[in-house]
Amino acid sequence: MSFNIATRKDTALLIASDARSSSKEDQKKCIMFATLADLNPITLTSNTGKEYCFLSKLKNINNILMDQPVGNWKLPLENSNTKTFSTILNHIIKTSPFHKCLSDTRYVELSNSITNMINKDWVQFPQLRYAIPQLFSGAVIMDGSSALLLNVLGPYGRLRTDDAHFERRTKSAVHQLSFPRKENKYGWITTVAVQDDNTTKLKIGFLTCNLLVTSSLRISSISTDITFQPYTIWTLYNYDFNQSLDSQSQKLSLIFQRITLAVIADGDGARIEVNIFRNLHEQLNNNCIKDVIKQVIDF
Repeated sequence: MSFNIATRKDTALLIASDARSSSKEDQKKCIMFATLADLNPITLTSNTGKEYCFLSKLKNINNILMDQPVGNWKLPLENSNTKTFSTILNHIIKTSPFHKCLSDTRYVELSNSITNMINKDWVQFPQLRYAIPQLFSGAVIMDGSSALLLNVLGPYGRLRTDDAHFERRTKSAVHQLSFPRKENKYGWITTVAVQDDNTTKLKIGFLTCNLLVTSSLRISSISTDITFQPYTIWTLYNYDFNQSLDSQSQKLSLIFQRITLAVIADGDGARIEVNIFRNLHEQLNNNCIKDVIKQVIDF
């Protein structure tokens, strides 16, 4: 394949304009338009000998003739009236109640190459278990004019060999999966909201792992409303849910609240009655958390 200017200029110009069989009047208009726009023809000759004609500026033509580039052809993206990622994010940060905390941070839009790196096998690259949460800690997820700042994330491998707490793929749990079903502009990645333990949890799903968002903050301007303030282990108990009974997570949140308030009030002399842990132990499901609370009681 090679680029050249061997074909007669007017002929190449008409071929590039798809005007070879047009009337003389239309051909003159095409030549006049190219002259006014300062466009010149260039011909691409493929390995099979077929020629393709294009129009471009002289500087660009000279670069092509010098480099003789080889690669894949693709159309540019369509023009859009929507605002760019950076424009929207900058507006959100400037109008956010947390402007002072966010204004010094530089954000870069997620790329396909970063997603490909994240989707590497955990067996071959075990360090990804620690690197991926660090990468997304402080990241911002945007949906229109709304934005969520991610504070803390828990990583989970896809396979049992990677992680004892891998996401189950049973028939009853298939609707809760965070596995990306198709590739998007950022690669094989998705975000899903799932119902678990009577609460809604946000997950970021990749091919080889998923991230559970355990602490986040809505940074758009309505964040001052308590409804949009972050879930943490200390505040979860005070949030309003549709169920009448407290979830296991809410019960644990109440314990952490009491521990925190005791430390604030008495410092090193803080004390918590053991009966509080006994009552909690009786209400928990049989799992590792209940075992830990039992160890606290026995201690």
